[in-house]
Amino acid sequence: MRGFEDGAMRGGVPPRLGRFVLSMIYAKFILATSRRALYPFAPEVGRAAGVSEQTVAFTLAVMQICYALVPLLVPALARAKCAGPDATLVGACALFALAQLVVGILGASSFAMFVACIGCFGVGKGLFDPMLQLKIRRLVRIPEQRSAVTALIEISWGLSSLIGIPLSGFLMAAGFRLPFLAFGGLCVTATVATALQLRRTRSEQQDDAASAAAGAAEAARQPPQAPASSTATAVASHAPVGALWLGMFAACSATDCLFLNYGVWLEEDFGFSVVQVASATFVVGAADLSAELFNSWLLARRGVTTTRLICAGHAGSVVAYLALPLLGRMGAAPGLVAAGFAIFSFEVTLVAMLGASSMITSQRGGGGSNGGGGFVEAGAVCFQGLGRVVGTLVAPLVWRRCGGMLGVGLCGAGISLLALACSMWAWWAGAEPEEPDATAKAALGEVATCEVEVVQKQAAAV
Repeated sequence: MRGFEDGAMRGGVPPRLGRFVLSMIYAKFILATSRRALYPFAPEVGRAAGVSEQTVAFTLAVMQICYALVPLLVPALARAKCAGPDATLVGACALFALAQLVVGILGASSFAMFVACIGCFGVGKGLFDPMLQLKIRRLVRIPEQRSAVTALIEISWGLSSLIGIPLSGFLMAAGFRLPFLAFGGLCVTATVATALQLRRTRSEQQDDAASAAAGAAEAARQPPQAPASSTATAVASHAPVGALWLGMFAACSATDCLFLNYGVWLEEDFGFSVVQVASATFVVGAADLSAELFNSWLLARRGVTTTRLICAGHAGSVVAYLALPLLGRMGAAPGLVAAGFAIFSFEVTLVAMLGASSMITSQRGGGGSNGGGGFVEAGAVCFQGLGRVVGTLVAPLVWRRCGGMLGVGLCGAGISLLALACSMWAWWAGAEPEEPDATAKAALGEVATCEVEVVQKQAAAV
């Protein structure tokens, strides 16, 4: 039976990264909750700030624009001696903490300051996500392990829906500033925990030395090859990945349109209060977490994420969006089930896309073991962020002018069909991660062993 017994060469997480994974799950849980909690409670945010829901949507669009554009700085920050992944990750957590505490203290009395702080959420998350992926690629040379670590850390996204967002709703019902103060304090602890853990995962010099040793060992086992030629090779390497990113752009647009209208739908169609919306969000959280666990289980058994899984996720989204308005007319519970399935399909697709694009680029020579200077990570986050900007901006228009949840469902289904078409083109173009054969597995295992020995010697010397 294929499973965890295949060890480090399958989808297993390296034991030495256990504490790193736990600390990143905690930090990303806090950051994801802080950014996502504004969506289902957009009507309450508008009432507290004294603005319309359209204005709240534009505010959230500012956050998503920052989230989409800031990753363009990641390749430069990754090479900067004064920055690098470690410093950027800690700085992103600190920026989140500062913005949360400012909103918690001032509230929405100064709307300009409120918008600026929400924009800081996008800046912080836009730096944290690609830098975390780059850090993972530098720590984990084996692609199968890298995908497993990514999938495991993405459990934080499901936890934010299952625990963080409902908790924010309960706190917001007691006072608008309370969730910002509470999660601002938690962001401070996440900043400290991230700084301490990154210090434990070796300094930048140790990481570079280990990478050089691993690269030398791998090069010694590989026959000499002719150098890759020209821009055409790079384009051929990244074009299928770009198609996957376009599919994710479309999927993020549909998901954010649904998530922003989620609270409005429950309030207007079923008369839910803020506390009831928070309680109903457990359904979304369960779908999120189930998707992350499904991806982790699949990677543990197979070790490779495929574009077939991505296409299946988009197809599932089409079905869920078409069913959403029909089941929503039957009641809140059936509608929530359809919304949960849409979120489940999206999360399966998102995590699979992150793992597949990273592995494809590495296997085709476009990323390298060190992450290609952050190009892959920054590109993935940029496309996600731009999709979320579009979804956030059109969400109020779709709700008011297209028949409420009927319009959301039809638009989501149409956009998901576009995402499916992009992913199927990527599949047709050959964007399929290759599972290493026995010889490659043995070589990778020896490289990993060499890397661990080098790091252990450096640690002993320190």
